[in-house]
Amino acid sequence: AQQYALEVSESDRFSSFLVNQAALSTTSFELRGIPTNVKYYWRISAVVNGTKVASSEIRTFTFRTVEDIPESVGLVGHWKMEE
Repeated sequence: AQQYALEVSESDRFSSFLVNQAALSTTSFELRGIPTNVKYYWRISAVVNGTKVASSEIRTFTFRTVEDIPESVGLVGHWKMEE
C-alpha cells in the first residue's frame, strides 16, 4: 500500500470519529489523552492512489490507567497489511 487510513470511534458503525487519518505513510500511530474505560473500535485500510482498496476487520480496545504509568503514556498501534 502507498498509504493507510486509520479510523477510531466509540461507535462500531463509525458514525463519529476520535481519529480519522486518511493519509498515513507509516504502519504505526500514537494516540494520547483519550478517556479511559471506554470501548473503542478501530480499523485500518490500505490506500492506493487515494482510494481505499482493502480494510481490516473491525477491532476493539479499552484504554485503562495503571497508577504506576504516567498520564503521558498513550496507545501506540502497529499493523501489517497483507497485499
